[in-house]
Amino acid sequence: MRERRRYHRFEDLPVKVELKSNDGSGLFEAEIIDVGIGGMKIRTDENITIYEKYMMLIKYPEDESLSEFEVEGKAWRIEPDTEINNDISRYVAIEFTGFDEKYRKMFTRFIANYLVKSNTEEEVY
Repeated sequence: MRERRRYHRFEDLPVKVELKSNDGSGLFEAEIIDVGIGGMKIRTDENITIYEKYMMLIKYPEDESLSEFEVEGKAWRIEPDTEINNDISRYVAIEFTGFDEKYRKMFTRFIANYLVKSNTEEEVY
């Protein structure tokens, strides 16, 4: 199967995310499975609607020198979570759709610095 992502995704990055629908309702935290410059995959028990846009607050809990920021994203794919298998938990693929260039550059630097610190051989695209 051909990979359709434009950007590489990374697991275990020390970032947190809170989501809320664009109407401002339903603020909740989700578990990040993987994340990259173009989007992220999360695990949640919350009700997510496919193709709906969400505002996401990205936080760096291990580095207080970095500013948290908001980015808009769209839920592109929703899959059942077969690991937990509780009919509630699901995986959601979210594409970033409203990423301010300043924060995109900051996020890219954060990922690159994290990879250097963790001595990984993965490349940032």
